[in-house]
Amino acid sequence: SVKDILAHSSNIGAYMVAKATGRQPFYDCIKRFGLGEVTALGLPREASGKIRPVDKWTSSSLSRLAMGYEVSATPLQMTMAVASIANGGKLMQPRLVDRILSSDRAECQTIEPIMVREVCSPGTAAKVTEAMEFVVTDGTGKSGAIEGVRVAGKTGTAQLIDRATGKYSKVHRAVSFAGFAPV
Repeated sequence: SVKDILAHSSNIGAYMVAKATGRQPFYDCIKRFGLGEVTALGLPREASGKIRPVDKWTSSSLSRLAMGYEVSATPLQMTMAVASIANGGKLMQPRLVDRILSSDRAECQTIEPIMVREVCSPGTAAKVTEAMEFVVTDGTGKSGAIEGVRVAGKTGTAQLIDRATGKYSKVHRAVSFAGFAPV
């Protein structure tokens, strides 16, 4: 099941889902979540990340993208993508300031949240949340559990380049966990 694919980080399973989705729809989905574009936070020199257009993909690109390769994203983009699931499928514009206060600490201005777009339906977001919760309770994300709190998350592992050889290291990895709580 897709839930098991996520919980156990099955690369083959992820590729099967991507293949069933199709190249262009898979790419469109990645883009909807904000990968490959700046976030509109307004910070100077913000990186856009990288995802090549479908016409620049190789024959193995879909399988690599399904596992998280051939794409780069900033931590803020990943946070926004995961938060969009927590927000019921709504990708929100990030903000550094919630409100502005006067010197006497009276509230002067509230900065309202801005929705960028709906990336998936609330029903789909709920199913993804359920699968991400399963990652934490029964899968690779057990270390992300918090006693008494329902946590949804996803683990990631990326190979690092060995600078001496210029090839992927057999030893060094970058690991990540992205999630939200409470569910």
